Amino acid sequence: MHKADDITATATQRLTDFLASRRMRKTPERYAILRSACRIHGMFTIDQLDEQIRQDGEMLVSRTTLFNNLETLVEAQVLIKHTLARAAHYEANLTPSPKAYMVCDRCRKVAKLERKELEAYLAAVRSKSFVVRQPILYLHGLCRKCYMEQIRKVKQTNIRQFHD
Repeated sequence: MHKADDITATATQRLTDFLASRRMRKTPERYAILRSACRIHGMFTIDQLDEQIRQDGEMLVSRTTLFNNLETLVEAQVLIKHTLARAAHYEANLTPSPKAYMVCDRCRKVAKLERKELEAYLAAVRSKSFVVRQPILYLHGLCRKCYMEQIRKVKQTNIRQFHD
């Protein structure tokens, strides 16, 4: 069995346990959405997941079904919902490993930080009075491209003001 298959099997079992505990129906649509979500590496939007479902040839699901089931998958803790930029982004939540993202406030680009750096930080701030269930950190600022563009604009403004 491949590692991806193991991960999907773990997520499927977690969803099955959640649905049973809530006495919710185990619909084929929920599992098709989960399998497609597990095939996407990193963050994805609902549009990207919809496209992945179509590519996988699993089954066609309506947008309403997709929205409703994404919320269920988040509740079941098999997906993480990131509210970034203009749209919600989702990510498979298949390992308890910490996650950190740098979000550009101008272009909305999202970059993932390396895990080693994050684990060192979390070890330094570990608290005895608070248990972290899912460590997720967002750092907002400007990416290099947007930062350089901002500097260029400031320089142009200063030059114009000097000549006026």
